Amino acid sequence: MSNSSLVDFTLISPNSTNPRNKKISKITIHHMAGNLTVEKCGEVFQNKKRQVSSNYGVGTDGRVGLYVEEKNRSWASANRDNDNMAVTIEVANDGGANWHVSDVALAKTIELCTDICKRNGIKRLNFTGDKTGNLTMHRYFAATACPGDYLASNFPYIADEVNKRLTQKELTATPEIVECLQKRGIITNPGLWNVKCESDINAYWLARKIANLTKNKERSAKLESVNDIVRELNYRGIMTDSMLWLSLLEKDKDLYWLANKGCNMTVNL
Repeated sequence: MSNSSLVDFTLISPNSTNPRNKKISKITIHHMAGNLTVEKCGEVFQNKKRQVSSNYGVGTDGRVGLYVEEKNRSWASANRDNDNMAVTIEVANDGGANWHVSDVALAKTIELCTDICKRNGIKRLNFTGDKTGNLTMHRYFAATACPGDYLASNFPYIADEVNKRLTQKELTATPEIVECLQKRGIITNPGLWNVKCESDINAYWLARKIANLTKNKERSAKLESVNDIVRELNYRGIMTDSMLWLSLLEKDKDLYWLANKGCNMTVNL
């Protein structure tokens, strides 16, 4: 059983039962009841007297913490049976009303849920509004307001977005990638990009990753500099070798254009 590749920070909590005694079949989302970084949340879970933990945490900045490996049961929901079946996620609140969470944190939570489902063979997230579904919240198992009204109101949206990604066919052939990018207004010269993707592996990789993003919403503040674009796409997992892409985007105006459009037209992933 693996853990998510989305993890930015790891601090394993002593508060867990190892291993869990049931197959992972659910996800339970909590809130931190504060704007904690993933590092601070991990520190809280180091306290044995608190007897609390979660498998993952998501910060307001979208960074992901790992505190209990998925093969083990976290102590999160005040319900042993649920926690043996569920991967649990704590999400930071950004200080807004109704225990608000940032758009970045919400988007990363959706991405993390999708990753958990794919690796554990969960074909669909079913939010039923009670503990019978496989997307659940803390308040179903204990007298608590967790995960807060804002996050709770977004559970149908979370389930819908995850399910879209679970059923989405990944585009891999150059013609369908180029067609998708053209339809979304990201490129205007399909002939150029068909040739470029066939002859340049980096162009193909970038085009494929952007074409398979699930959102297409204009940013309010555009990113223009190569540094900002590479940082953003690296953060989203589209690029991993920042130095390579800094060099490529500086040298190749077509790659820069694609990265710019893809970055600025897909703010909510």
